[in-house]
Amino acid sequence: ASETDLKGKLVLLDFFTYCCINCLHILPDLHALESEFAPTDGLVVVGVHSAKFDNEKDSANILKAILRYDIAHAVVNDSQARLWHEMGIACWPTLVVVSPRGHLLHMFVGEGHRDNLVRFVRVALDFY
Repeated sequence: ASETDLKGKLVLLDFFTYCCINCLHILPDLHALESEFAPTDGLVVVGVHSAKFDNEKDSANILKAILRYDIAHAVVNDSQARLWHEMGIACWPTLVVVSPRGHLLHMFVGEGHRDNLVRFVRVALDFY
């Protein structure tokens, strides 16, 4: 996703690593969200792959995981955990909702937030 793709959009950042089972558990939540809200509706989902182990930093391994798990949204390789640290992320998975103006709106940490996530995104899209 380029800066142009994100401009004026509500952005959901999915901080994950492909070896984290909890991160895999929320993939159906993200698929459902992306099925309900497209970029034309105002939502862009971006995966932020923040590795725990050295082998997870390899872009080729990340691409294999993206294809294996049918991840359709853009994924950035945060191999040095710069975004992870800048945003104060503490664990996987963490979902961060960012306003079209670039303000952090909400963080969902861990699993089990599907209904609240969909509700929050719907309200935020209506607001913006």
